[in-house]
Parts: sequence; C-alpha cells; structure tokens
Amino acid sequence: SELFIDHIRMPKTDDGKLDDAIFSRIKQKLPFEPVKENTIMKYIPMEQDNVLVIATERKIIDRHLAIYEKAGLAIKSIGVWPVALANCYTKFFGRRKSDLEAIVMIVCIEANCTNVVICRHKNFTRKGVFFYQA
Repeated sequence: SELFIDHIRMPKTDDGKLDDAIFSRIKQKLPFEPVKENTIMKYIPMEQDNVLVIATERKIIDRHLAIYEKAGLAIKSIGVWPVALANCYTKFFGRRKSDLEAIVMIVCIEANCTNVVICRHKNFTRKGVFFYQA
C-alpha cells in the first residue's frame, strides 16, 4: 500500500515534539523503510487523546506530483480517502443542525478490501478490512 493510516492514542502535548513522538510510535508499522527524512507524515487530532496518523514515502508524493505537473495541472492540495469521504458527507449531507451530532458510517466496498469511515460531522475514525485469496 502507498499510504499508511492509523488511529493511535497519543496524549496532547504543547512542547513541539509531537511529530517525533508520533513517528516513533508508528515507525514499526510502516509498510516502507521508516526513515523520517523520507517520510511525509500528517496527523489529525481527534476526540480526547487520539490522533489519526497518515504517512507515506516522500517519493510516492513526488511521483504523483511529477505526473500532474507533466499534464499541466497546478496542484492545490493532496488529500487522502478518509478525509475526502468525511468532507463529502459534511458538505452534502451534514448541513442541518441535527446532522452535526449524528454518527455516520460510510462504507467503501472493493474486491479485496472494505474500508469504513465512522464520523460525527468532521470528527472521524477509519478502519480497513482486507481480504486475501487463499
């Protein structure tokens, strides 16, 4: 997989070392060589002491950007599917006041994988279930 996404418990801190602490917690799980200089990592603070961590190899992003630039496209941002699904829900279905507190499950079913995003407006968690043919 080109993208690593995990939901981890991480106490909130203001000392500016949260990036290092999160990287040390996920580096054993990364599906690529865990070298911090070659890793692009972002995290989204969740409810309580949880963060959603998203990481990929820098060369993957560079490859995608090169393709888009060669096609003459100007890239504003790159997003990941859990955030895109939650944003779609928020924009198209989460407009009423009652929708702000609704807990919603969005399911993406594919041949080898089923991904689930559970969100309350823009606060969400995600899980993936992968199926392997024996």
